[in-house]
Amino acid sequence: MKFMEEYILSNVIRKINIRRLAFVLIILIGNTVYGYSQNQYLIKDKEGLDFILNIDIDGNAINGYTREKALLDYISKVQYKAVKVLTDVRYPEIIRFEGKLENGKFEGDYYALYNYRKVTGSLNGDSINYSIFENDKFLKSYKGAKINNYIKKDYVKLANDIIRFTEDSIYDAKIIQSKKWKRFKNKFVSSAAKTYDDFEFQIGFFASIRGIGFSHYYIVKNDTATTTDRIGDSSLKEIDSNTAILKINSFAFEETKVIRPLLDTIRQKEYKNLIIDLRDNPGGTVEPAFLIGNFLTDKEIINGFFPNRKWREEFNRLPDKDDIHHFELVDDFHKDYDIKYGFYISSEGSEDCFKGRTFILVNNTTGSACEALSVCARENNLATVVGQKTVGRLLYMSYAEIDKDIALIIPSYDFVSYKGHRVESNGVKPDIKTKKGKELEKVLEIIKSNE
Repeated sequence: MKFMEEYILSNVIRKINIRRLAFVLIILIGNTVYGYSQNQYLIKDKEGLDFILNIDIDGNAINGYTREKALLDYISKVQYKAVKVLTDVRYPEIIRFEGKLENGKFEGDYYALYNYRKVTGSLNGDSINYSIFENDKFLKSYKGAKINNYIKKDYVKLANDIIRFTEDSIYDAKIIQSKKWKRFKNKFVSSAAKTYDDFEFQIGFFASIRGIGFSHYYIVKNDTATTTDRIGDSSLKEIDSNTAILKINSFAFEETKVIRPLLDTIRQKEYKNLIIDLRDNPGGTVEPAFLIGNFLTDKEIINGFFPNRKWREEFNRLPDKDDIHHFELVDDFHKDYDIKYGFYISSEGSEDCFKGRTFILVNNTTGSACEALSVCARENNLATVVGQKTVGRLLYMSYAEIDKDIALIIPSYDFVSYKGHRVESNGVKPDIKTKKGKELEKVLEIIKSNE
């Protein structure tokens, strides 16, 4: 009887093992046929904030995506439907791509926020590399490593840190007492509770500050320790022996390395007409603006004031010419100054300045340091400004580290020109107004009529 029980028991176990083996074989065969797997990768962005990318592989189909349906936490379903109609967005994720995978390499369609692009990349062991393209033009590459047991940061704490830094440093205390500011705080902290990675935290911040009412307020990568050797893309084009166009697409600090030799060329050629094209230039640092301002005059010119919060609290008005004794002259933005109420900037001028006629082209996306240059040139008759009213985004920023990866840019100084024009929200009006795209045509007509 015992033998019989052992036989039955062993037979049952054998059958169970066979079934278990069959089940394993089915899975293995299924994986050979369908090859399904799911992993997470931490994507490192050299210029931007890092993010978590989920990768699903099913046979030769590959799908990559950030937190599912995250966009719906920042815009309503009605807004999302409208966005789908008006833009290239197709999925409710911040990033989503789908493609075909063969021999570890893939290519397909890539959707990031409201943009559609193409993607090519490769999976190699525990790493992923991919590049995105727009109209066959390379845009950017990303690298990532597979991770297990991802632990996200305390983004609610980080959101509250950002709010505290801002309330301590903003250029006007009235801003943080407004209803707009209260709405921003509530929305930002609420979205931070759902945030999954640094890039999404940045997106949530930008979604929350829509309509906040002031510029130069950003979450960026904390990279103060890094340096760059980027080469600017300013250029000089000769129309004829008398006229040249200096095109400047950015006022990034690195641009001075390119602009300086171009100004030397202009001196050597002794053109009669110089056209400085600042259309679609969002601005940047003041160094390139100083460089050009000094090139246009042989006189010292006070450009404008940057009053801080203490000025606002004590005087409750914008500064004017008679207030210059309250402000510090700043001519080196890499040096520390003991500033009480703010500072002012001044162009020194140069003996070998440009002696011909100067035109500055602007449009409704010309901003920041470009606006400081434009308003100074207009007020001091250094150039004729042609185009449309500029965007009106000119404040001076402070930098605060939030953590090892994230930094906050805060507008801690306002700007008003020496003759009393506040550029923020108001822009700079041109001397000669034209339709967008007709600025250069108009200037060439003026030059020709004066020949």
